[in-house]
Amino acid sequence: MPMSERLIELQFAPSLLYFLLLKETTFIEAHENYNKRSFRNKCYIKGNRGSQWIILPLVKGKNRLPIQEVAISYEHRYISSIKHSLQTEYGSAPYYMHYIDDIMNILDRNHQYLYDLNLDILSYLCKQLDVSMPQQTTEYEHQPNQKVDYRDQIKPQLMDKNPRLLEEHEVEFYHFVPGHSILEVLFNYGPASANIIQRLTLSEFIGE
Repeated sequence: MPMSERLIELQFAPSLLYFLLLKETTFIEAHENYNKRSFRNKCYIKGNRGSQWIILPLVKGKNRLPIQEVAISYEHRYISSIKHSLQTEYGSAPYYMHYIDDIMNILDRNHQYLYDLNLDILSYLCKQLDVSMPQQTTEYEHQPNQKVDYRDQIKPQLMDKNPRLLEEHEVEFYHFVPGHSILEVLFNYGPASANIIQRLTLSEFIGE
């Protein structure tokens, strides 16, 4: 079985770690149930005291709901909050202005469902990072026979067990935090972000 036949869930503005896996992943899980202990509606970015969350609020009753039926809650002005957080932390980054309008335009579409928003963001990020957009599964397999199962391998608990994933790393002249959203790398390094992903492997940070 080719090792490129990998399976992973869809995440929100995923981390560098996720893209190190995704560059060799060909399938996104499209028929699972929502799991709140995950990065499906949240990501880490930098903050004044280390890492901070960006969290998409969801409509209540989402637990164990099919992932494509999990709705985003618009009771709070989360888009303004996200933009403020990104501006505060990355506004002075060299490539911030190059990408922020595109990111906000995706968020401003007011997607009803989390899955659709995450898919749009991932599609955009893959284009910027020269990573092939994976296919979506057609049915749920509890134990896939033809794919290496990486669903729920990159999750908040992984960061808890490996605090170094939320610490700054240096490779050549690049500085990055593996567990932070890939937006951080894009804002800092722009087109060179694709080179960073190709240069690194997931096994350098976590065991495969």
